[in-house]
Amino acid sequence: MAPDIHERRRYTSVLVCHDDLRDFEAFRQLMESSVNTALGVRLIDSPWIVHRFEFLTGRSHYPSHIVSPDHRRRGSLFAHDVYFATRSPLESLGSPVILLASPYVKLLASITSRLRQALNGPAPRYVSVDMASVYRFMSDGASGEFTATKVTMQMLSEPTLELVSLSGRNPLHSELHAAIKKVAAPYSIRTEVSREQCSSRVNIDRHGNFWWFQPEESRLANALEVVDRLEATGSLRLSRTRPLDRVEDDEQ
Repeated sequence: MAPDIHERRRYTSVLVCHDDLRDFEAFRQLMESSVNTALGVRLIDSPWIVHRFEFLTGRSHYPSHIVSPDHRRRGSLFAHDVYFATRSPLESLGSPVILLASPYVKLLASITSRLRQALNGPAPRYVSVDMASVYRFMSDGASGEFTATKVTMQMLSEPTLELVSLSGRNPLHSELHAAIKKVAAPYSIRTEVSREQCSSRVNIDRHGNFWWFQPEESRLANALEVVDRLEATGSLRLSRTRPLDRVEDDEQ
């Protein structure tokens, strides 16, 4: 059964790398052993294996005006739909990778913390994005149906303060972008990707945070498609810094 329509909202995700995919499988089993629901999600022609499960916490993170807390109550806890996707090693990274996706940043931070506790050996590495490489790829016309509809740049003179966004049909080819890029660095991008006649907008920032609006479960395949395309361009990088440590939780 798919998530309730009122729960279909923005999903945020991070990518995690680890040398042994068996550790990820053990983590998935650990998560499933503590939930009521764990369902495989079938994605056509995708190298990803996806599972949806209910992550239980002591309070409901869904806004009460959207979802009644009683609707998601599981005994004394509350359930939230999250996704766990694995795939074989990405060639550019050399390690198996998982995508963890949650409708709430706080929940995603809790899940990644539990993952770090569950994995054997070295701490997991996270994936960041070489945004300058992404901008070049999206500008050269080779991206096909993978297009940019919004770009955000960080002013070099005020790196902790100023972000400038440009949107439109092709903001990377605008005269304004040509002027701004002389004094600003690529920070994030909103892409539009089509798969199986289904179009989605997927946002990425340079820290490795991915987010998209998910009105239906099949849209998750588009987000995974974006990851695969970024990997094919050589734009993914390994980092010890968890992407969520770099962003504020804007859900309140």
